[in-house]
Amino acid sequence: MFMKYLSQNWTYYKSKNFTPGFICVLHTFGRPLEWNPHIHCLISEGGHSDDGEWRNIRHFNYKLLRESFRTVLLNELEATLGPSFKCIKAQMYKLLDKGFYVYAKPTLADLSHSMS
Repeated sequence: MFMKYLSQNWTYYKSKNFTPGFICVLHTFGRPLEWNPHIHCLISEGGHSDDGEWRNIRHFNYKLLRESFRTVLLNELEATLGPSFKCIKAQMYKLLDKGFYVYAKPTLADLSHSMS
């Protein structure tokens, strides 16, 4: 699913001839061991281009990340669960009109600007 998100939303980086690195882990529980499915994802702030040069990512669009993650996940669930999921999907779009929650710490570039 995350690969679909990347292919749909990282076209800018593809146009610069590189793809950022990433690692994703699915957790199905929270700290007190109750059911709490969520994804942890680490994304590099750059990547090696086709010519071997390092390219920095200067900005992550968190609004786009929230909205597109919601869209990709709900589309995958609908494809898996079938037409019975359409009503729930519509409710999710109404309830979470800004997208799914994404907790993202400031980038290293953001931190270096705030320290100077």
